[in-house]
Amino acid sequence: MRLAHRLEFAALCSALLPALPGCERGQEAAPLTVCAAASLAEVLAEAADSFTAETKASVRLRCASSGILARQIEAGAPGDVFCPANQQWMDYLRGRGLLMQGTVRPLWGNRLAVVTPAGSTQRLSVPADLVLVKRLAIGNPESVPAGLYARQALLRLGLWESLVPRILAAGDARMALALVERGEADAGVVYVTDARGSDKARIAFQLPEESHDPIIYPGAVLRDCRSPELAEAFLEHLRSPAVQAVFRRYGFEVVEP
Repeated sequence: MRLAHRLEFAALCSALLPALPGCERGQEAAPLTVCAAASLAEVLAEAADSFTAETKASVRLRCASSGILARQIEAGAPGDVFCPANQQWMDYLRGRGLLMQGTVRPLWGNRLAVVTPAGSTQRLSVPADLVLVKRLAIGNPESVPAGLYARQALLRLGLWESLVPRILAAGDARMALALVERGEADAGVVYVTDARGSDKARIAFQLPEESHDPIIYPGAVLRDCRSPELAEAFLEHLRSPAVQAVFRRYGFEVVEP
């Protein structure tokens, strides 16, 4: 799947979320619904395909901003598995009693990169160079973990206050990358995994890991899951060596339990 298609997929999911139908994969009755961060859309599609091949169970992916997903689940949106891009939104649902007890586990890690349009002549090599850009795309820190991590990094690097007037806040991590790809932003702070899949943006440099909290994607079974055993099987499938190899191919770090 080309990046343009992936972005359309993520954007479509975000657009449809208010109506709560989800972004569906497969039309079978009562599929397993996996609510996942937009940055997981393509790699989870591969994992879901292999799970279906092994179990014959249909999987529906609902991919969008972790914060939007969490609030939709809180409002009653159906779902079986939740895979946000940070622990904060997992804790948000845990605090509201919406997770199945004892099912939360860390799954993957990621890094942040500064990207510029592929054809840009502007050369950025260190964080201090960000003061040179006129428009900087990040995810909305209030609902997008990638944006929260970006804000943490820019604050700790002493750049946030000077960059605030130039920031374009995107609805999810993939949309921030899309702003850079289309040239609507001069640079963006995005996940390394998203940047690696783009042929319209290039990585200028990676932000120091110590400048933000560790980027960890947890997974859990939701309280109102219709098939807890199947949901647990899917989470275990994500830990299988074959699926871990797929995540590494996309640039994710596999977190040991």
